[in-house]
Amino acid sequence: MLGGDAADDVLLHPVDHVLLLHPDLEVLQGQLVVQAPLHLVVRMDSQRTVMDALPLRGSQLSPEKPFDQKVDLRAEKREYLRGRNNVTSCRSPTRELNTRLIKNELKEKRHLEFLRRRSVSPEPSGFVTVKESDLQRLTDYLQEALWKEEAVRKKLAALQESTSNLVNSSSKIWTARCSEDLLRNKIKALEAQLQVSLQKFPKDGVKRLVIQMEKQKMVYEERALVTLQKVTQEKTEALCKAETLQEALIKVNAESLKWQSLYEELKLNSVKLQENQHLSDDQLQQLHSQAELSRGRESGLRQEVVSLRQENKDLHIKSQDLMMQERVMSEEAETRLAERRDSEVEKELLHTQEKLQLKERECEELQTELHAVEQECKSSQARLSQCRDELRQLSHHRRRPTRCGSCWKVCLFLLFLLAVAGVAMLWLWHPPFREQVEDLYSDIETHIEDYLMDMASPQHSGCFRPI
Repeated sequence: MLGGDAADDVLLHPVDHVLLLHPDLEVLQGQLVVQAPLHLVVRMDSQRTVMDALPLRGSQLSPEKPFDQKVDLRAEKREYLRGRNNVTSCRSPTRELNTRLIKNELKEKRHLEFLRRRSVSPEPSGFVTVKESDLQRLTDYLQEALWKEEAVRKKLAALQESTSNLVNSSSKIWTARCSEDLLRNKIKALEAQLQVSLQKFPKDGVKRLVIQMEKQKMVYEERALVTLQKVTQEKTEALCKAETLQEALIKVNAESLKWQSLYEELKLNSVKLQENQHLSDDQLQQLHSQAELSRGRESGLRQEVVSLRQENKDLHIKSQDLMMQERVMSEEAETRLAERRDSEVEKELLHTQEKLQLKERECEELQTELHAVEQECKSSQARLSQCRDELRQLSHHRRRPTRCGSCWKVCLFLLFLLAVAGVAMLWLWHPPFREQVEDLYSDIETHIEDYLMDMASPQHSGCFRPI
């Protein structure tokens, strides 16, 4: 019994004992010699064929049966032999065990080489010292061994792939050769039938058949030409459609890139507008805090003005009382203490007049400060109202996200950028403007410092409390 692969190599014809052999098979003196890939030779008697073991009906073909039936039966037998399970004793075992042994031997050799090259000598102290050069050599050896092992693995993988490819290619070759043998047998049978039919038919019938076949050939050629023309037309139409679609795709890609750039620009503008809104919110909060501080200062200054007015009234009343007392005292004792009293009264009057003058000055300064604070409050309120209007406009435009609103925002942003660029250009290319700005800033700083120092002086300690 031969296996599946061996059966692929042999075609047996039990009728006339004809053998269609593969090039690896030889017929020697009535015996069949199979040359296997692993140099195993199977000998069998030519009279005992493989077909005797097949459980097929009608294994003994009679010579009276037609040739087509014989060929079909032979093909079925060959397919059965090719498709059955390959369980034979003439095959060499797989190389898995050999590969394992080879790998174990290589591993043991590498381990022995590693132990041989390792030079570690224990010292009497109990510690083991290793030289740096030995370590470097050991690392080099290990790297080399790993590299070699990796190369061997790659080679093994490549060999496995090549063996699998060879097995697949060999199986494909055997199947192709089998099909080729079948086709050759069919061609021979058809040739034999053709010869028989030619012998039976007369020459006139043959000529008629030839003419009919030529006519059919012409018809088939015309049909093929028509189909080819249709195919070429369809191909040209498909190419035109592909070109139009490609152009449309290019246009769509360009439009998508354009819209993407517009989207990125609008996104950047929205981010900048959000930053401007945050800045305006911060400025609003600062203005609110400044307005509250100015209101507190205004209320304090008003209270101080009221207290100063009350003190002024009290001083006027005291001065009137003193005048009345002076008159009474002058009426009572004009003769006794005229000179002394006059001098004391004059001193007191001078003192009270000085106090009144100081209080009047303080009242005037407080009134001027109050007026300035009121102006600051009015300006801050105006700025607050302006900021509120701007915020309302911004919120209104955000509720209606139209193209006009975005254009307006872009225009405002461009105007702001132009203003900043103009100031920067003036700052860089117009030195008088730079000097004027620096002088204005220094004057404002000196005025603020003088005002704070003046208000923090002991003269105004009663009406001003520094922060």
